[in-house]
Amino acid sequence: AVIVLVMMGVVSIAKLKEIRPYVIVGAFIIAAIFTPPDVVSQLMLAIPMYLLYEIGILASGWVTPREAKEIP
Repeated sequence: AVIVLVMMGVVSIAKLKEIRPYVIVGAFIIAAIFTPPDVVSQLMLAIPMYLLYEIGILASGWVTPREAKEIP
């Protein structure tokens, strides 16, 4: 989803890097809502969600054309 948003021009890679702390908090909030009340299962959902976000940022840097990267 992150790659598609960057390719469509909805959000820039710089903006995704800027909102990184909010994504971490959001991942843990979503994990707290959808998992049983134990820390291990919460971590098992939140960490992969955050890693997928980071991989999406890296992959969108590879698929975005060079001239689109330079536009703020």
